[in-house]
Amino acid sequence: MPDDQGVRPLKHGYTNRTVTDGAVVAKTYEGPGAELRLRGEHRLLTRLQGRLPVPPVRAVDARTLTLGSDFGP
Repeated sequence: MPDDQGVRPLKHGYTNRTVTDGAVVAKTYEGPGAELRLRGEHRLLTRLQGRLPVPPVRAVDARTLTLGSDFGP
């Protein structure tokens, strides 16, 4: 998400800063092990895509994983 206009925090983002604008969810990983947790979640989500109902990965960078709010089959 390019800016924070129209976004709201999600309650379950206790380890990461997790916000949504309704169309996408952006998880910014913080604290110890942030890079490892981001890589692990990204790897699992891409492997499970099309096999389980997981959100599609829209973008990933050094600290943030951006997911679609729609789930696959």
